[in-house]
Amino acid sequence: MSALRVPRGLRGAPHHLGALALFLAAVEAATGALLSAHYVPTARDAHASVRGIVAEVPFGDLIRAVHARGADLLVVTVWAAILAAALTGGYRRTRAVGWLALVAMGFVTLHAAFTGALLPGSRDSAAGVQIATATLGTLPAVGPWLRRAMLGGTAEGTVTLVRIW
Repeated sequence: MSALRVPRGLRGAPHHLGALALFLAAVEAATGALLSAHYVPTARDAHASVRGIVAEVPFGDLIRAVHARGADLLVVTVWAAILAAALTGGYRRTRAVGWLALVAMGFVTLHAAFTGALLPGSRDSAAGVQIATATLGTLPAVGPWLRRAMLGGTAEGTVTLVRIW
């Protein structure tokens, strides 16, 4: 273990961003599993099930708050790790695979945070679906097809929610 050297620019707090991201991902997985046990992924019942989780499940409001804030912190932490790696040459030959994995994790984390924000069935999440699908629809050639694929038809509904979930 002593043969592995940490680059000078990564010593201190930036060196621990990966471990923090891993911890936050574990928190997200655990709280997400707890929330999904009570979540109903239908357009009619999604919002009511989230309200039920907050009001009726023991510590449901705490679990939901930790999950929501944890997602925000995870996105910030992963992108801070990407920035730290970019500034210290983490993309160079000897660490290129780690760099690619980190960038992939950044995009997966963004995707998960976005889709998770759409699940509560609130006005904000409906607006998010409309904005995302409208943006997809503007892509040349494949846009209309991607929009229909994400929506599960021509308008958002239960199929959209199930595909996102």
